[in-house]
Amino acid sequence: MNYSVAVVVPVYNAEEFIIDTLESLSNQTHGFKEIIVVDDHSTDSTLQLIKDYVKQSKRSDIFLIENKQNRGVSYSRNKGTEMITSDWIMFFDADDIAEPDLVRTMIQQYVDYTCSRSEKYVLIHSAYRQMNDKGIVSELVTRFKQVDPSEILGYELVRNYVYLSGTMVKREAFLECGGFNEKMRYCEDWDLWIKLAAFGGFVYIDEPLVRIRRHSKNVSKNIEVILKSEKEVISKYSLGYIEKAINNRKLPSERNVMDYVNMLYRFDYWDEGLKKILKFTEQNRTYSPAFFLKGLYYIHHHLIDEALECFKEAIRLNSADAASYNNLGVCLCLKGHHSEAMEYFRCALNLVEGYMDCAHNLRLLDKFAESELLLGDFKITWRELRPVLLRYEN
Repeated sequence: MNYSVAVVVPVYNAEEFIIDTLESLSNQTHGFKEIIVVDDHSTDSTLQLIKDYVKQSKRSDIFLIENKQNRGVSYSRNKGTEMITSDWIMFFDADDIAEPDLVRTMIQQYVDYTCSRSEKYVLIHSAYRQMNDKGIVSELVTRFKQVDPSEILGYELVRNYVYLSGTMVKREAFLECGGFNEKMRYCEDWDLWIKLAAFGGFVYIDEPLVRIRRHSKNVSKNIEVILKSEKEVISKYSLGYIEKAINNRKLPSERNVMDYVNMLYRFDYWDEGLKKILKFTEQNRTYSPAFFLKGLYYIHHHLIDEALECFKEAIRLNSADAASYNNLGVCLCLKGHHSEAMEYFRCALNLVEGYMDCAHNLRLLDKFAESELLLGDFKITWRELRPVLLRYEN
């Protein structure tokens, strides 16, 4: 397998984890041609730890770049790629861990999958597990699936299915699409994947080859900022472009319609989204996601009674719809039915481990049960849940 791979690791104040990360990258069964570490002007002992590690390891394939001021991960990753001569670039965060066979498995399965195909593929990614700051790894695996090159743009526009750490990108395609947007500090990886999806297909490896660390310092814990950044990413594309890409997915038409409605909501085209749902439910009154989305419309417009009935119907049609349980609980709280609401919140938590919106709402109800709570106090779930949720240590 004559494939040259370099890895770029931006790091800022990661003294607790950076050496474990570098060890996992240094000990790959298929070694990297270059390991590029970009220190983004750390103020703790990170920089010295890296220098000591490089010196002690006596490795000639590790290169350190020091930013003279803090510039953010997008700048740091782009800066790191300037040194690369390899055909492929792997991106990796400074607190995650690579399994020993990460690179070898990715290259081998990429070759096996693409050797008989004529389409162009520009990215390789894998399933992953989460771990906490102490390194305890969850048994749950976050997975995606292999889709055709013509479909991946539609999937990525709906939501990000590619985790950054351990993802490999063809250097030529990375440069051609302009790399990471250096003005973005959040969702910059999703922004890049969408651009790359217009260049070629993605190869997915259904093995957890990376351990993703979740802790209180993760930037992606800031949900409100993330939602704002997501809107910034998708606002670059016209609704026609998005709808066409979504409909290219080889999914049932009703799934594509519902995902497009969710995109309309995210663009604040609420009335247009509702019209599509109403038209859809004229012919299909047994599809749970339609009632979930209809409920979102009503709760956004503070029509609590109407929202409540929609979430009830969604649950009747799909008793495993944890997001509707959570949102129904919020509606019941706003109607003053706290005891009933608590039962729905507990049901949602039983259905989905680590459901942060629901856990917040339950804590809120426990603490302020006798107070008058407002809609803005609660966490509404605005999208259907992933099978495995991101979890953070407090």
